[in-house]
Amino acid sequence: MKGALTVPINAPPAADRPGPPREIGRVTISIEVPKGDDEVPVDLGEIAAEVKRP
Repeated sequence: MKGALTVPINAPPAADRPGPPREIGRVTISIEVPKGDDEVPVDLGEIAAEVKRP
């Protein structure tokens, strides 16, 4: 099954900004999940991502 995995990139927490960290970007990759038992987790391995600042 093909799909996509999206992970938010958050700014580091700061003492002067209470609450949840601010989202500064997202990383989306295409994945292919092998067929198998829906109740068994699938290890996708290591997913490398690089965040480039403008």
